[in-house]
Amino acid sequence: MNKLDWLVQVFVGSEAKATDSAAEGEIATGFPVGPNRILTARHVLYPDGGVSPGKIQVRWYYLKDQPEHGWIPAQLIDCGLKGEWDVALLECAFPEDIDYSCSFLPDNPGRVLAWESAGFAR
Repeated sequence: MNKLDWLVQVFVGSEAKATDSAAEGEIATGFPVGPNRILTARHVLYPDGGVSPGKIQVRWYYLKDQPEHGWIPAQLIDCGLKGEWDVALLECAFPEDIDYSCSFLPDNPGRVLAWESAGFAR
């Protein structure tokens, strides 16, 4: 697996089937932060500005070209700090070949280290 294998696309909308079209909902980026847990942006979960989230589905970047591994349902677990921060924690089943083990850097990366990221823009 490479670094993009940990990238998760989040779709939120009222449609029964997710598509790549943001016209039918919102697309966001998510990252696994624990077993069966994905961190994403809170504002994307409420596409109509309402108080209840839309239908949430996710798919893993590395499975995007495999039709049998399409969108899977996810549940909102927490929006943290009573919605004061733009974060949300989702729960969903990870693909069977994901062996989630994460280790954090012991120190702040600092200014001299290169940083690279990827995501799904609106």
